[in-house]
Amino acid sequence: MTTVDFFLVLAPTLVAVSYYLSLRRELGPPADERSWTGTGLDATRVAPRIRRVRADYVTEARTHAGHACHRRVALAAARQALAQRSFFQHSRVEVPDTVHDRART
Repeated sequence: MTTVDFFLVLAPTLVAVSYYLSLRRELGPPADERSWTGTGLDATRVAPRIRRVRADYVTEARTHAGHACHRRVALAAARQALAQRSFFQHSRVEVPDTVHDRART
């Protein structure tokens, strides 16, 4: 790539980036950033669970151990459902033998 080719690629890229940045500056920050009130997290709903985890981690971890097995079962069911779709089934289309077809004609 020569220097001229490099600048022919670089120039439109710089123009596009500067145009994008100028549009972004005119539009201002996104709406969700403008309307954010800065409220904090209300920990009263999770505080009892945090206390239980701090007191006895092993017991709390065992209460949710079934989720990993549930994921495997759900993935296996989804795989089986997809495998039964017509797209994934082997087609049994008979392809005529071209040698015999030519001999008949």
